[in-house]
Amino acid sequence: MRRIVLVAAIFLALIYSVEAKIRRQKKISGARCVHALLCGSEESLKRQNKIADEEGLWRFQNEYDLAIAKVNGLLFVLPSNAHVELDERLPVAYRWCRPWAYDFLNDTGKLYFEKFKMRFQVNSGVRTVKYQKVLRKRNRNAAPAKGEKASSHLTGSAVDITKKGMTPEQIKWMRNFLVAIEENGFVDATEEFNQSVFHIMVFRKYGETHHPEWYLSD
Repeated sequence: MRRIVLVAAIFLALIYSVEAKIRRQKKISGARCVHALLCGSEESLKRQNKIADEEGLWRFQNEYDLAIAKVNGLLFVLPSNAHVELDERLPVAYRWCRPWAYDFLNDTGKLYFEKFKMRFQVNSGVRTVKYQKVLRKRNRNAAPAKGEKASSHLTGSAVDITKKGMTPEQIKWMRNFLVAIEENGFVDATEEFNQSVFHIMVFRKYGETHHPEWYLSD
């Protein structure tokens, strides 16, 4: 009898362990995402890298690469103005992004401010392979520094907008806005929960025709 009870206890413990693991995996994979388009995945990372390759974007390896790009006008300083706030904790060397990502932040910031009379905060822009490796040591959820699933921040086309300080209404607005922009092929966006940010890779064509208000609906 004791043997049967022991086996049953072990069996229940195994079931609980497996279910707990599944719950953790769902949590990490973005099961809390409200909209399917904003759920992060390996396929999303691969898609961002594929588009970066199609757009002829290279991955910045180090600070020297960044310096050359800055001198040649290939990177703009992240906006910090009446509509967009910049996280002061972001290292100065990485407060840069591609011109079309700069346009996206300014355009979105104006619409957001018009709606809520508040600024949103940007807390990440361009990164180097070297810097991404450092982040990976601190945060295992950070994307790889190389390969088909490498972080799109390495191209300078990706930015992060923090959800911290946003009300539920403001988060809902940002979700709906990003979905509309993504459905029209201008960005690939992910709502992250471990870092509480919206990660947005802005495509080069956004800089050619950027009128986000066309896709905005209350």
